[in-house]
Parts: sequence; structure tokens; C-alpha cells
Amino acid sequence: CEALTSINIPASVTSIDNQAFCGCSSLATVTIPENLQLTTIGEYAFYKCTSLTSINIPASVTSIGKNAFRGCSLLATVTIPASVTSIGIGAFDSCSLLATVTFAENSQLATIGDGAFSNCTSLTSITIPASVTLIGLQAFYGCSLLATVTIPENLQLATIASYTFQNCKALTSINIPASVTSIGRSAFSGCSVLETVTIPASVTSIGIGAFDSCSLLATVTFAENSQLATIGIGAFGGCTALTSITIPASVTSIGASAFANCTSLGTITFKGTTPPAEFGTNWAPSTNTLAVIVVPATSKSLYETALGATYAAIIATE
Repeated sequence: CEALTSINIPASVTSIDNQAFCGCSSLATVTIPENLQLTTIGEYAFYKCTSLTSINIPASVTSIGKNAFRGCSLLATVTIPASVTSIGIGAFDSCSLLATVTFAENSQLATIGDGAFSNCTSLTSITIPASVTLIGLQAFYGCSLLATVTIPENLQLATIASYTFQNCKALTSINIPASVTSIGRSAFSGCSVLETVTIPASVTSIGIGAFDSCSLLATVTFAENSQLATIGIGAFGGCTALTSITIPASVTSIGASAFANCTSLGTITFKGTTPPAEFGTNWAPSTNTLAVIVVPATSKSLYETALGATYAAIIATE
């Protein structure tokens, strides 16, 4: 209904089903009664309603479906009621003017679906509710103005999924919760003004290209008693501001090109008395850049064997 400009939803409605107003490109105003007992906003319900500037989501809603508001390019602000437990895949994808997303107090939100807010290029900040346990793939991918992500200390998030914050080019810092065990592929790739990151002790794996091309990333700190086992292929590739890094004793595998093109990386310190079992091809910068590899005093010969002739000459002891 491309000519439809406004609609009043009757107070008796309990569900807005899949594709209900899909492609209503002139729909600017949706009036929803405060007492509406609506539980679900269906998949593609307001997909590409490109004239819609705001929406009042009733306090009765528990789920926002897949691509429900995707492509609503004039939608500027949205408040997610406390009742909502899940935001579906791509629910607000490509809402390019969406600058403010507010989660109501005492939010029960558990799931932010894959690509839920991807390409929301006006979004500058977001506060993740403490109830969230899953943030999907590409959830904030390409949110190029997203500078601040507030994450509660007690958030029970197990994984930062692949591509979650990729190309968030305004993000300067991130608090990774102590519950996280894995950081996915390219999770922060292209976050070009990210300056510092602390990896909690709980993290066991850092995925392929997780921090690739974070060109201002100068400080990477691994928490005490780190359980990190795997640093993936190209995990810190192109981190041109990184001057030194300390590898936890728990690390058993460093992928190929893990620190490739880290043109300022002069010092790598290993804490393990036993070297990692696996070093991928070109795992570190060349010795033209890398000045010293620091290892425990009792382990120099082990590291010389593990690293081979390429790096043997720059191995020093603590």
C-alpha cells in the first residue's frame, strides 16, 4: 500500500503479523493505543516503511520479529519496553537515521539477534541491558558513528559473536564482560579508533581477524590468570599503533599472520615456561620491526627451537 500515509491500530489488536505493512513506503504515522495488548511485532511487519519517523512499541510486546523495521530509513528514535525479551534478526537493520535506542528500566531483554542494529549509521551510543545473554552476529556491524557501548559489569554474555562491532569506526573503547569465553571472527575488525582493550581471564579464544585493522589500538591487556588458549589467524593484523604485547602462559596456538603489519610492534613478551605448541606462518612482524622477544629465563632454548632461526637472534630473557 504505497499510498498509505497513516493508520490507527485498534485497541483490540493482539498481534501485528508478518509483513503486515511491508513496503508501505509513504506510511509516516502509526498510532498505537497505550493500552494495546499487543505481544508480537511480526517479521517484516514495517519493512521498508521509508517514511516512518517514530514508533510507539506498547509495554505488552515481548518480541520484535525478524526485519520488523528493517530499512525504515527515517526512523530516528525507538524505545524498547521492559517486556521485550527478544529482538529478531535484522530488526532495525539499515535504519540509517536511528540515533537513539533506549531500553526501558528493568528490561527483560535476553536476545539481540543477528544484524539487529547493523548499518544504523546515526547511532552514537547504546546501553546493553543487564538481562542480555546473547548478542548475535553482526548485531552492530557498520554502525560507523557508534562511539560508546555501555555494558554492565554483571552481564552474563558468553560470546562476542563474529562481526558484532565490525567497522564501528567511532568506537574508542569497549568493556568486555568477565563472563565472555570467546571473541568471534572480525568482531572488532575495522574499529579504527579503538585505542585500548582488556581481555578478561575467562576468554579462551580470540577469533580470526578479531581486531584486524584497529589502527589506533595501542594497548592490549590480558587479565591476570588468563585462560586464553588460541589467538586466531590475523587476530591483531594491521594494529599499527601496538608497540608491545604480553602473551599469557596459557596460550597454546598463535595463528598465521596474527600480528602481521603491526608496524610499531617492537616487543613481544611470553609468560609461559613452555612455548605455544603452534606458531602459524608469519605469526609476527619481521625482525626489521620486531626488536625483541622476551621469554622466561629458564626457557630460552625451548623458544629458540620453537621459533626457529628467524627469531632466535632477538630472543632475550626476563
